[in-house]
Amino acid sequence: MNREAEGEYYAVGHDPPNPELDSKMISSKGDLSWMFAGIGDARNFFATLIHLDKAEHDKKTKRKFHFSLLDLKAAAMAKVLVLLHLLNQIGDRGALTCLAYVFGSIIMPAFAYDKSQQTVTALVDKLQAGSPVADWIYISEAQRAPLLRQLRSWQQHLDGKYDTATFR
Repeated sequence: MNREAEGEYYAVGHDPPNPELDSKMISSKGDLSWMFAGIGDARNFFATLIHLDKAEHDKKTKRKFHFSLLDLKAAAMAKVLVLLHLLNQIGDRGALTCLAYVFGSIIMPAFAYDKSQQTVTALVDKLQAGSPVADWIYISEAQRAPLLRQLRSWQQHLDGKYDTATFR
């Protein structure tokens, strides 16, 4: 496909994110669970998190929320893992800024690239050691090798490997 002939290109989908949360779920008192199969760019997952936070903000209940995120493509899951790792650093403004670039941009400034590389390296180290990437994230043993392969590929520098025409 010739990208130069395309009228538009979307780094993160072209339809609006849809939170998977309705008034019945919000008004329930029990724990809630979701399964996102074919998570892809994770727009609906993150929209659900945002709306869930807004809905739960004023409640005094201590409900639990469980999300299962699935995709056949290791790259999609690795990207979500990078985003979750950055989100886990909620007090770090640089991490949250990097999260925005990783989520919605095809180009990022050097500081965001450096932070994303630190994140990828931290994830590779944890997955190689068999350690949990966070106490609230479970990754099955069978998925560690494909995720490691994808994350390691993102550690490779592309300088000089592609000219602009080939990249486009």
